[in-house]
Amino acid sequence: MRYKIPCKEAGFYPSALAILERINVDDLEPNSKYYHPADTFLLAFTDAVECLSRLADRITNEMELARSGNRKKSPEDTLVRMDNIRLDVFSMIFHCGNFIEACQTIIKTLIHDNTKSAGKAAKEFNAMTEPYRSHVSKIINEIKHKHRRVRVLSADWGENIILGYYIEGVVEKGLIGPDPLIHKRHGSIATGYSLNWELQNHLVNMYFTAMCLESALSKAIPHIKNLKAANEVASNKTLNENLSRHLSKISEIPALYLPNEFSGAQYSVLKKGDNYELSNSNDKKPLNKKTHPMNVSLSTRVGLFNLGVEMPYYLPEPVSNALINKFHKN
Repeated sequence: MRYKIPCKEAGFYPSALAILERINVDDLEPNSKYYHPADTFLLAFTDAVECLSRLADRITNEMELARSGNRKKSPEDTLVRMDNIRLDVFSMIFHCGNFIEACQTIIKTLIHDNTKSAGKAAKEFNAMTEPYRSHVSKIINEIKHKHRRVRVLSADWGENIILGYYIEGVVEKGLIGPDPLIHKRHGSIATGYSLNWELQNHLVNMYFTAMCLESALSKAIPHIKNLKAANEVASNKTLNENLSRHLSKISEIPALYLPNEFSGAQYSVLKKGDNYELSNSNDKKPLNKKTHPMNVSLSTRVGLFNLGVEMPYYLPEPVSNALINKFHKN
């Protein structure tokens, strides 16, 4: 998938929003307690993008501190900043999940008079978005139903730094670490997600989710694209400038990834002049794909019984040195 923005219909926003703008209030369910579908979409989308943008600011700040050598001068301040990042990661997960649910709500509110048609549209939307929905909902469900915790980590080498997170769960009796139900092991090591990878993953998939919503609605309500265009969003300079600024921040995050992120889907957000190109192709080449040592730092809390902690990305020193020598000789 590849998206070039801005588009004529909705500016920097997904084109689905331009279609939702056309919906007349009188066509909605009487006495509905939901927002107008365009507002439901706009507000949920904006909340999620702002979360991504705040984390992009956090990453940029930590990179600047690492380059200047100031990051290690005050461990106490670093712990405070990392805890704020933890809260922002939680908000990111919640609001991205909320955006997906907002799209599901829009289908229900727009096709309120035909249960069969609404069910078919919802099924199509859910099928198309399954990989992304699964990624987000699995994390939310583990946090909600099993009381898992978001843990933030940093991996640094030289003047480089990667910020990431993992969902802490029970690895085995008495041992906590990256939840095995969420994080696949990379060889013998426990893993997490870098925010460098995750911010792009979420942004690209949010535009994809919007495209899936547009497709499902167009099939269920064929005349929806023939309604008179409102073009309120496309012509709203403030909204589009704000969104472009958020996109710019996310596009500037360098392609520094964790070892488990070099294979599989590679999401990229590229800025080209005043335009952006979003894709799940390997357009943004990893800058650190050659094996290198990293200092991994994190903070966690143990309870009364789970007293052991499995460190993500930990390799015994002899194994680590052997791998580095092997790859750097090639």
